[in-house]
Amino acid sequence: MNTDTLSPTKNRDQWLLFAAAVAVYLPGFGWGLPYATQYDRIHGWATDAVTPLDPLVQFYNLMQGGPYEWIWYPLMHHALLVVVYSPYLLYLFATGQFSNPSAEFPFGLADAYTSLQVLEYLGKAVTLAMAAGTIVIAYRIAHTLWDRATARLAAVLFMLTYPMFYYSKTGNVDVPLLFWTALAILVFIQITYHGFSVRRAVWLGSFVAVATATKDSGWGSFALMPPILLVLDYRRSKQTGEPMSWKPYIFGPLACLVAYLIGTGMVIDPQRHIAHIVWMRQHALLPEQYHHPATLAGFAALLPEVLWHIAESIGPVTLVIATAGLIMAAMCTPHSLVAIAPPIGYALGFLALTRLSLLRYAIPLNFIACIFAAYALARGMRAPHLWQRRLSWSLVILVCAWQLILGADLTYQMINDSRYAAADWLDEHTQPGDVIATTATIAALPRTKPGIEHLSFHRVDDDAELIAQEQPDVIIVMPNWLAPKGALYPTTFPDHVYKALADGSLGYEKAAYFKTDSLVKRQILDYPTVNPPIEVFVRSKPLTGTGQSDGSIATPP
Repeated sequence: MNTDTLSPTKNRDQWLLFAAAVAVYLPGFGWGLPYATQYDRIHGWATDAVTPLDPLVQFYNLMQGGPYEWIWYPLMHHALLVVVYSPYLLYLFATGQFSNPSAEFPFGLADAYTSLQVLEYLGKAVTLAMAAGTIVIAYRIAHTLWDRATARLAAVLFMLTYPMFYYSKTGNVDVPLLFWTALAILVFIQITYHGFSVRRAVWLGSFVAVATATKDSGWGSFALMPPILLVLDYRRSKQTGEPMSWKPYIFGPLACLVAYLIGTGMVIDPQRHIAHIVWMRQHALLPEQYHHPATLAGFAALLPEVLWHIAESIGPVTLVIATAGLIMAAMCTPHSLVAIAPPIGYALGFLALTRLSLLRYAIPLNFIACIFAAYALARGMRAPHLWQRRLSWSLVILVCAWQLILGADLTYQMINDSRYAAADWLDEHTQPGDVIATTATIAALPRTKPGIEHLSFHRVDDDAELIAQEQPDVIIVMPNWLAPKGALYPTTFPDHVYKALADGSLGYEKAAYFKTDSLVKRQILDYPTVNPPIEVFVRSKPLTGTGQSDGSIATPP
């Protein structure tokens, strides 16, 4: 353990790492903005993001006592975003650009298109700052456990994990959850080394509450902390002969309770959080949504999926190195194994409960894995034999270069998302009054002109009948979050309807295809959110716009 917690060199390291993380994650920051030309385009492209409007909607409904809609998450991050939004909203109000707030589009905004994009940028800036802050916390944790060299390496390894290149610049709550969880883990580890004081107990309880009030799945990371702290405190008391102080065990949970009641909005209206819990039980925890049954065989099938998602995130080589680092830590610095309590609790408390593994669910596991991988590599870089040092340096260069290439490829796809080129095509070939239908959600569509009508086949029972009835001018076939990886359209869009659309029997022909070429051909993210394949079909006659239905962009073979 390194006790030099406030050295000037360490502070410089933290600022440099924060700046480096911002520089790495900032490209592509403008991806997925909402194009609020009308009421059905107020959301961006990121699946499950709460920005830009949901925080304001949730607090408006909370102050009104309901109705409570889209209550997938607790209110903590929404509250933070409302605070961040407030100066801009006050500016709009003072300049006459925001008056008579309303629940109806354009919500009292003089320019909803621009204002919602600014709110999206503000929300994403919070995520970016938290992502960079999490890198610094990784440094602090590794420095507390071991030394400065390990801390630097841990921060860099986690900075380059694949999901962070995406979630660091969206309005999802996954990075905010990780940020608060990482802070709680840091305080927890400091307590195991330095003792359980009232101040540390209050900080730990507060961070635990804020994390859980940001996203419910965070609770598992903290499940094993109380018994571990109690055992370690008891052993320390026996060794020193000093009696245990029960004050931390009173003020810590009390701080946790108060912070949770505030963060979830229960101090204003408990019905909203109760409705959220009920909604979660009714929708998010349905057995038919689980990938695996609650049997030994089901858990055995879940484990390789979790490991696969970790390997996809940090790289298979880094996963092997992390395993070696864990073994080395058990042999050389056994007390550092307290750092694996949060991922074990998370795996047992959340992943085993839901029996579902996704790439984003592995992010808390990646965090600790990178810290132990850094420990193994740092030891190897200081090994007495030259071949060990060379091997360690080679592995560091290999894993960092590969992860940077993957992250740069994802960033390139975000900057050159297929929907940008598709939007240019639609600008040329459509005009106000045309109807554009899609197999995805309307929020996922490319930018369209004001006055365009939108129609979604998302979760429609008979799409062929709807096509014949509505006769949209343009049909955009693209996957959504329900689509299997690599699919052109979601499972909710029947195969026979797509075939009829493609062979012209529904009266449409393919006019264009869009997808930016990339280094990584397969989809690594959970959903086809970035650079999805887009097929554009038009009615077999000229459109009402300036172009013709055959287009000029080559279709895929």
